[in-house]
Amino acid sequence: MCANAISEMKHFAMGRSGLVQVAAVPSAAALLLPKALRRLRTSRPDVRVQLRDIDSSAVVKAVREESVDVGIATVAGHLPDLIVTPLLIDPFVWVCPPEHPLTKLRRNVRWQDIAPDDFIANGLCAGLGVPELDALVERASLMLLSTSSLLGFVRASMGVTLLPALAVPNDGTLVTLPCQSKRYVRQLDLISRADVAMVPAATALIDAVKAEAAAAAMKAQVEALETSLGSTKQAAAVAERELASVRSEMEAAKEEARLSQAACAKGRESAAR
Repeated sequence: MCANAISEMKHFAMGRSGLVQVAAVPSAAALLLPKALRRLRTSRPDVRVQLRDIDSSAVVKAVREESVDVGIATVAGHLPDLIVTPLLIDPFVWVCPPEHPLTKLRRNVRWQDIAPDDFIANGLCAGLGVPELDALVERASLMLLSTSSLLGFVRASMGVTLLPALAVPNDGTLVTLPCQSKRYVRQLDLISRADVAMVPAATALIDAVKAEAAAAAMKAQVEALETSLGSTKQAAAVAERELASVRSEMEAAKEEARLSQAACAKGRESAAR
């Protein structure tokens, strides 16, 4: 066996080369995997990746049929033939253009803040099982199943929508606002077959995806704390202005009372004369 062939086999066995086929939901494919692949290439530049961006049910189907090595999607229920590993928790956020009135709120967005005729429904939020959201979806005049089209409509000020945070690009054209409850989340999972050995390069990619997911989760926590701190500072500033206004009114009332007392005293002096 020639030296090159032996070297290639060693590289394959060590996960430094080889082909990895991945299926992922569009948000993970667009916003999570590019950073994971950049991380992978720093140590394994010869690994090749084929990526399909499809919905969760199609991801599960592709993994089951062995047309991909690994999938990234939201898994519903118990799937005994698959290995399902939680990857990250992705909170739902309200998405609107920068000039929308919702951006002026100094608190988390509540259901009653959303006008039904201003809401654009989508397939991701339709399955949350929240009665208030179900009512909005039912009354929505527009529903878009393509996330890219949905974001385009929001950018065009056609309405607001509710999406997992990972589905919204951080490009400055959209604003994300927190929901009133932290219960509204989706879980992204890593999926592989239980009865098929993972190729070494796929294992290396999974490690990179997990590392990037952990970094994304940490960033989300920091951003949430910053948002909360910003809201607290805004609320404190408003309270300080209101307190200053009350103090000013009190001082004005005291001055008015002083002048009134002085006038009364002067009147009594005049009457005494």
